[in-house]
Amino acid sequence: MRSLKNISFLLFLVGFPLMLFSQSKTYKVFSPASKILVISGHPHLENSNVNKVILKKLEKHFGEQISIRRLDKLYPDYQINIKAEQEAIKNADFIVLQFPFYWYSTPALLKKWIDDVLYDYFPGNNLSGRFKDKVVIASITIGGSKERYTPPHKTVETYLIPLQETFEIIGAEWELPVYSFDAVLSNKNLSKTALQHFLELEKRINKNNVILHERRCW
Repeated sequence: MRSLKNISFLLFLVGFPLMLFSQSKTYKVFSPASKILVISGHPHLENSNVNKVILKKLEKHFGEQISIRRLDKLYPDYQINIKAEQEAIKNADFIVLQFPFYWYSTPALLKKWIDDVLYDYFPGNNLSGRFKDKVVIASITIGGSKERYTPPHKTVETYLIPLQETFEIIGAEWELPVYSFDAVLSNKNLSKTALQHFLELEKRINKNNVILHERRCW
């Protein structure tokens, strides 16, 4: 009996420091929280069936960690306040581009935002290098079916190459996109589609959050 107690005590002595180390390491990785900037590119978000739900879930889940800029409300006249947008970008760790797929691309309002706001970050311009280490995630709702974007047809990733190249040339890290198909009213499982999209996006953000904090802490 005494030998069993001695063995238990030895195991405790070995295990306790390891437990403390493990806990302290986890604390270093996950704290503090990264800042998430969402650029909502839906031109009429109030009429949206999926984008609006995704944004609400993101806001509820991430709270003060997240900032959502609704381009349709901010710039109904398409006159982008470049300085205000660049200020919003400055402190962001993640930039989520939330938009419906229009003609295999972004809506015109989001494209205008990209054209106007990102110019100063191009190599050689006055904000060159300021996008380094920022993670960009395209979060897209698609009205078409999955089959329409499966070989022999072109994939979603193929259509996104120009967008990916745009952000990579200014130093951003391009994360694999999150996208949902059949985002139309005729889809009887639309609420489920929105929920699954949000959960995948949350998982992608959390995964990159760990990577970012590992870089900063180690």
